[in-house]
Amino acid sequence: MEKGTLFWRILKEYEDKSFRMKYLYTLYGFFISCLIMAQILFPGGYSIKEYYISDQGSTTQNPAGCWFFIIGTAITSISLIPHLLYIHHKLMPRLAPLNFLMTLSGIIGCGGLFVVAVVPNSLPDLEHIHDWGANFAFGGLGLAAFFSFLIGVFRVFLKEEYPKILHFIGAYSLIIGVGLGLVLFTGTVQQWFGLFTILVWGFLVPLIY
Repeated sequence: MEKGTLFWRILKEYEDKSFRMKYLYTLYGFFISCLIMAQILFPGGYSIKEYYISDQGSTTQNPAGCWFFIIGTAITSISLIPHLLYIHHKLMPRLAPLNFLMTLSGIIGCGGLFVVAVVPNSLPDLEHIHDWGANFAFGGLGLAAFFSFLIGVFRVFLKEEYPKILHFIGAYSLIIGVGLGLVLFTGTVQQWFGLFTILVWGFLVPLIY
């Protein structure tokens, strides 16, 4: 990929904190808006107590709203990659093995999220591919969050310039607090708390670095 492409321009601009925050605000706003539209158009009404996240993108359950989920999730999965690469670059070269594991896991998670978007769970012959995509999405991004936590702990103990200990404790207290929903709930609500946890992690990590 040539360095004059839009991808590389975004990655270069990501070094600027104001651009980084505008990028995240725009991306999160876009993704959440797409989910809201998919839920508004869901026949009979959408409830996180009754339906899984992917049901928003079902071409049979949600024939009109599914496109908001499909397009929104696909674009978001790709748009998260510069975010992950920025964090990788910012944390190098200290703790390089953990850093590479975090970045690799995150990119695999983004790939899984893309599959979830473009292979709806309503396609009987491809349902197993959708399920594998969901497993890679949650597993990959979940591992990325875990590795970033380990990196943060080591960097605090090594007295690196960042993250500041209070910033680190504050951010991960909130992330872990939201993540408790994974233990307290089951089924569809548990899955939604998995998404909430990943979204909170993805938003707070660049703030402390």
